[in-house]
Amino acid sequence: MPTVFDHAHLLDGALARACAYLALAVLAGMQLWEWRFSHSLVWRRYLNWGALALGSMALLFALNSAALNDGDVFNVAAMPVASPADMLALVRFSVFGQAWLAYWLSLLLAVFCRPAWLAMLLALALASHAGELGMASLAYWTDLLHMGCALLWLGGMSLMLVFRLADTAWISPPDLGFFSRLALPVFLLTLVSGAARAWLQYADEGGLAWTYAAMLGLKLAAVAAIAACAWRLRRLLRQPRFSMAVYDNGLTLEFFFALVLLLFTALLTQLPPG
Repeated sequence: MPTVFDHAHLLDGALARACAYLALAVLAGMQLWEWRFSHSLVWRRYLNWGALALGSMALLFALNSAALNDGDVFNVAAMPVASPADMLALVRFSVFGQAWLAYWLSLLLAVFCRPAWLAMLLALALASHAGELGMASLAYWTDLLHMGCALLWLGGMSLMLVFRLADTAWISPPDLGFFSRLALPVFLLTLVSGAARAWLQYADEGGLAWTYAAMLGLKLAAVAAIAACAWRLRRLLRQPRFSMAVYDNGLTLEFFFALVLLLFTALLTQLPPG
């Protein structure tokens, strides 16, 4: 029976996915709010550089952990770091490495030229469990839809929180209402596509490993907490005596659970499903 400690690169692989998710979410959220405001954000340059830093770290962490997959990483006296040659070989001869390179090149395009977060999404899905089944599989496109909706929601909420903490004049109750109306169908679509993705994985494997199922359960618990926070925020927006301070506190709590969800999701991608 597999345990969490059987997976030597669980944490560094999960860190790579988490950084990659955050980079993509920032770019998607930035595009969403620029569409809402009909002008470029004042902090666009800093958000772009932040996304580039996160995505670059994700690439290095992913290639390093994959290149050292067969090493004795639990030997504290000899904690290795993959050589550039090993990472380059991974990129040249594996779909996994090529997918991560495509993600990073798409990130460069998104930061310096034009919005390309959809290309980043395609590449990131290819480097996942669904990508192992090929781009022609239903699981791949279901995973793509699930990931895209989730990161659009996360990016929009993350930037909304930044706006509220940085300068309360940047975003007003009508803007909060805009995101609330958008977030509900996006969040529901995320849930439906996520359930379909889990079922496809279960059907393909003929069952799920208990470590994978347990992490999936923790992820669902975080989703339930987010749903409760979102429901409370929607009620606050409809109250005649709206309190922005109370709303900000609720938004911060929802963002906390979103980060917990991100962690569980990243860990889930590193565990074998069956």
